[in-house]
Amino acid sequence: MDILRKTPHVPPDPSKRYDEVVKVWAPGRLQKWVKLPDGLECVCDRGIALRVEIFSTGTVRFRYALNGAFERDFSYALAEGAHSETAPFRVEETAFGPVLRVEGLEIRVHPEGLRTTVLDGDGQVLMDDGAGFSAEVGILGGNLGVSMDKAVPVKTAYYGLGDKACEQDLGGKTFHLWCEDAFAFGEHTDQQYRAVPFFYALRAGRAYGIFFDNTHRSRFSFGLPMHGEKKKPDRTLRTGWSAEGGEMRYYFFAGPALADVSRRYHRLTGLPELPPIWALGYHQCRWSYFPEKRVLDIARKFRRLDIPCDAIWLDIDYMDAYRCFTWHPERFPDPEGLVRKLENEGFKTVVMIDPGIQAKPGYKVYDSGSAGGHFCRRSDGDVFLGPVWPGDCVFPDFTRPATREWWASLYGDFLRESGVHGVWNDMNEPAVFEVHRKTFPDAVLHDHDGAPCDHRRAHNVYGLLMSRATAEGIHSVRPDRRPFVLSRASFSGGQRYAALWTGDNIASWEHLRIGMRQCLRMALSGFSFCGTDIGGFVDRPSGELYVRWLQLAVFHPLMRTHSMGDHLSGDAAVDESAYEARSHEHRMDQEPWAFGDRFTGPAREAIRLRYRLLPYLYSSFWEHCQTGVPLMRPVGFDENEPLSESAFYFGSRLMVSPVLRPQQKSKRIALPKGCSWYPLDGNAAREGGESVSVATPLGRVPIFVREGTVLPLAPVGSHSQTPFETLTLKIFWAAGNSEDRLYEDAGDGHTHLNGDYRLSRFRLFADQNKALHLERTTEGSYRPAYTAIELVFVGLPEGDWQVVADGIAVATENEPRGTVCTAPADFGRIELQRTNRL
Repeated sequence: MDILRKTPHVPPDPSKRYDEVVKVWAPGRLQKWVKLPDGLECVCDRGIALRVEIFSTGTVRFRYALNGAFERDFSYALAEGAHSETAPFRVEETAFGPVLRVEGLEIRVHPEGLRTTVLDGDGQVLMDDGAGFSAEVGILGGNLGVSMDKAVPVKTAYYGLGDKACEQDLGGKTFHLWCEDAFAFGEHTDQQYRAVPFFYALRAGRAYGIFFDNTHRSRFSFGLPMHGEKKKPDRTLRTGWSAEGGEMRYYFFAGPALADVSRRYHRLTGLPELPPIWALGYHQCRWSYFPEKRVLDIARKFRRLDIPCDAIWLDIDYMDAYRCFTWHPERFPDPEGLVRKLENEGFKTVVMIDPGIQAKPGYKVYDSGSAGGHFCRRSDGDVFLGPVWPGDCVFPDFTRPATREWWASLYGDFLRESGVHGVWNDMNEPAVFEVHRKTFPDAVLHDHDGAPCDHRRAHNVYGLLMSRATAEGIHSVRPDRRPFVLSRASFSGGQRYAALWTGDNIASWEHLRIGMRQCLRMALSGFSFCGTDIGGFVDRPSGELYVRWLQLAVFHPLMRTHSMGDHLSGDAAVDESAYEARSHEHRMDQEPWAFGDRFTGPAREAIRLRYRLLPYLYSSFWEHCQTGVPLMRPVGFDENEPLSESAFYFGSRLMVSPVLRPQQKSKRIALPKGCSWYPLDGNAAREGGESVSVATPLGRVPIFVREGTVLPLAPVGSHSQTPFETLTLKIFWAAGNSEDRLYEDAGDGHTHLNGDYRLSRFRLFADQNKALHLERTTEGSYRPAYTAIELVFVGLPEGDWQVVADGIAVATENEPRGTVCTAPADFGRIELQRTNRL
């Protein structure tokens, strides 16, 4: 195509015409600046304006506008009240332009090109513009894109950006963000199910973060050579981001720690609600379990084999002809009865709801949606039709408030009549079949909360808004329960509404490793409530791979096995009516017992470990909901060092190094520096900084506990809310002081927001190997049902120890797992005195 690209101040040749004329906008020289209530605004001689706004302490927003006309200040990503905090600042005129100073930061705006530099409180440059801001506007195409270019030093590492499957450090690579149905994706698949335009930069122990708040298709490049240069160790590199429309609007988050960046990002985009505790148990799913008898058979086999499980999921085949909010009349003639039977056995039921609504008059959802004008339309005014499971479908415009309310209302009768407990939103990139594009045409129109746009702007937030409407619908029906929603697609801020899983992965050792990377990256990117399809969705794993995957998933907040079963491709249904007649060898079963007796035991033990750890996981999730620090994070994150590819923290006290390769009988693990570490199943501490060799037979995953930890453990029941009488606190000796917290509440509902919880704070103090003191304080009115606490002391120096609980001596026993005694459930102080030395 013959395209003329020109700057706005240069006139075109009037004697010639072009296929397109594109104006390339870039700031000129600063003309004026004014102080704003929350920052400053600068205007250059070409009319381009820059606003630098203090959003909260350590968070700064940068916005650019052509001709001084800023877009509507609106974002689906931001949490309510994100801009409610104020921070004192001042603006000064200096020899190199205006300077905005706020606690710990200095932002300079250079007179030429409105380029900016951000420095920390010590005067160290954190972020510096290279080419800076530019934009392109076409006569025919309108806003063709906005770009930002930064000059960055070498040896800068980059992390985050959602669900990319590559290694943790993004440096030297380019990525695109556009939600896509990425069935059977690979390590180098660029566009995947989610678009999370947020990343961390780390260099020499100093971190900062960037969130590009633009929902168009975007592009990120990290640590590439300057234009026209080759990468050299002593050269400045460039990092940049761009979008195919919209405004250049990005947020800078100060560190210096990676955890500080994460806290500030969550302060802006929101924290998740504490999930119901059953959602943190083990879940079983398949495409698909039917009819009703088979679902009940699966549930009863879990109980018969003594394998804990909290939920069974129903894929699309529970529906009548794949129509959402319906039940198949023959496969599931009595949904309420089925859900009640499962609940009596301790199982919750989760069902899939897709956005594609069959375009068939007489179908209640289609009729009510049509009457309300809730479906997306093309630019010619016709309703958009796209092929999905039921055939031609229409799609709700979730960017329209009235449509979100209508969608939420559909859950009323559906949930009340069936009793299901959770909802799984799939196919919400949004996905359509048959065309290479896999989604809507660009010309499909959306309301965008009163500022109409086309699909280019709405696509990446479609899944976020669907899960938002779903969560609001569940809450409206059951205001006394915490909604549980799982979504496939999302955008920054979607953590407020739904958990995520990594999508349609493959049963391979490579995807086991990819799954670990993706869940860690999603947690760093704001989505701690994340998991994988255990064992792989596509194909069938070996028994060894399945067990190792379960062992990894113990430490993913969402722990769900899911497979495509006997289906041949990602968009082809299969008749399972002859399931029972097929031989076991020809069935693609993927339950914990499906790989033979040799693997059933280790699979059971992995799931039982998850249930032992539930009090710790629930407390860690609560801490994440308070602070925004990722629940799981690679080793190196807490230390502000390059992130590990082989080990991660699970909460603040456990370090896990899972087995990720076949036939691995042992592995060498580098223990993090700064403290000693105990094996979870041992009682001999190892110094941090050491490299240790650990045996890894099939039934074992290497787990280490930080010294000084008070680790809560529960007895294993058949599900998460099985009553028990005794909680275990496993206490790992450390010289000096340490603190831990245990959070408990009813496990569901919202009474904890009004004080019906118990937060126990433990302070552990060891005195020169002679005495150990454990002090406990509590807050909140909740009282757990258990009546005693078992104390297991690990790593005590050799000798005889006397234990006194609240002034009363208690009997102890020395067992292989440690020194054991029992204390009242409401104890306040435990004292250990060594009575002799050996």
